Amino acid sequence: KSSASTSADGGGTTAAVTGDLGNVGTINAAGIGRLLRGQAPAKAAAPAPADPEFAQDAKRAASGASGNLTSSSSVPVLAPQAVEACANQYANKGTIRFRASGAYQGRAAVVLGIDAHQRTIVFVVAADNCNEVLNATSR
Repeated sequence: KSSASTSADGGGTTAAVTGDLGNVGTINAAGIGRLLRGQAPAKAAAPAPADPEFAQDAKRAASGASGNLTSSSSVPVLAPQAVEACANQYANKGTIRFRASGAYQGRAAVVLGIDAHQRTIVFVVAADNCNEVLNATSR
């Protein structure tokens, strides 16, 4: 049932997380890897990095995508309809395992975990243009 590749940390196979994860904050390669290993994202208690340039980039990204708000941590908060629209667009790629929103490299983004061909693919797409894939990783 699982693919031939396994993670170096051993301990058997784990499935990616499932469901609507809401706003997961800043999305990076390590976070995508954790999602693929079945580890739900930790909810950040502290605000995003105090780097003023990062905060400004996130605010610009949030104001550029329709329906976006900016939370107190400067991570864009997307309207549920934005996540739903991207999920609907990618539904033909396989079974949607999980969906989330957050910021990827300072841009408002939608994260979709899709089961296809005996693997899970995580697509990180621009919130204002679901066709723009910012990152795609699979396991």
